[in-house]
Formats: sequence, C-alpha cells, structure tokens
Amino acid sequence: MKKVFLYILSSFLVLAGCASTSVQVHEDNNTFMSTYPKLSIKVSPEYKYIGEYKYGSSGSSLDAAMSTTRRETVYFFVKSSPSNTRIDRAISIWFMKTSTYWSPASTLIPKHKKTSGTSKLADKDYHYYTRFINISAGRKHTKFVTDKGYILPNFMFEKSHIRVVGAKNNILVKINYYEDATTGTKSKERFQRFNDHCTEAFEVLDSL
Repeated sequence: MKKVFLYILSSFLVLAGCASTSVQVHEDNNTFMSTYPKLSIKVSPEYKYIGEYKYGSSGSSLDAAMSTTRRETVYFFVKSSPSNTRIDRAISIWFMKTSTYWSPASTLIPKHKKTSGTSKLADKDYHYYTRFINISAGRKHTKFVTDKGYILPNFMFEKSHIRVVGAKNNILVKINYYEDATTGTKSKERFQRFNDHCTEAFEVLDSL
C-alpha cells in the first residue's frame, strides 16, 4: 500500500513539475495566456471562448514497460452562425501532461493525414498535420461542446500544430483548428481556403 501511495505521489509531482500552470483568457481582446507551459495566443474576435475541459487517465506507456498517468486540459473557442448554434469553425488548445515522457513531435503525426510538415510559431518549431475527421458524439471533449448548447458538424477539416515541451519532455502542446467540411467540395481550392482561414483564426505571440 505504501509503494502504491508513493508512486501516486511521485506521478503527481512529475505531472505538476516545479512550476504550476496558470491560464488566463482575456475575453475583451480574446487573448489566451499560460504561464507554464508558456503560451500566448491572440484569437480572432469572431471566436467565443466557451471554457475548459479536464481529463485524466492511466495505463501503460508506449515507450517503456511502466505505468503512466496522463492529464489533459483543453480550452475551446468556437465560431457559430449568428442565427443558430451550429459551429462553423473552432479552435482548441491542448495541454497533455504525462508522468513519463512524450516521443518527439515528429513521431506523433497520425498516419492518415492529408498534409504534414513544420512551421514557425512565435519563432518556435511546431510540427503540423491536416486531416479530414469524423466527429464522434461519444468523445468526452465533443460532449463538452454539445453540452454547452452547440451543434457540431458530422465531418470537419482539422489542422493541428504540436510541440513537445518541458524539462523532461512530459508536456504535449496542441493547437487545433477545425472547419465544417459538410458543405462545398473537397477540391484543392477549398482546402487552400481552409488553410487560409486557419492562418486568420489565431496568432501565437509567445511560446515555450
């Protein structure tokens, strides 16, 4: 029993780290600010901040034969039509902390993607990928959004920027942009507009 308690305590200390996380969302100018991991994002005024969702899990590490604990916090901004609550576009900011470590960001790119590469955000290297996703009603973060009274399309385009940070590479930062993919075509021109909309949706001002 003592060993179990010590493992839980050590896992908590690793997850918490030496610095605590403080997040502020200034709704007057739509700015997201986190102290640790350090991240500052200016979100377009078209998007409304609807809150955060926290989730914890435990299981086996993919990189080592040991148990691992993971905590996720997701912050959501949405853009819906003035006449209804159907979401046209959305932004989510993820902090995913593990008690072990993350593999390099380049290895976390999903196999089924449309494009991938690297980009500079606030002079920091991020890996990105784009893909076409099916919105599952059973996912916890999806339920969080719908419980807020919003309607999600069945299919969306997604562009995700990811970066592994922290002294022990134990924090995965994800900045996701989503756009309704149920209307229009999936032509090269449509996909280019999606990328343009992503660029216009937010600007990373500072990053760890």
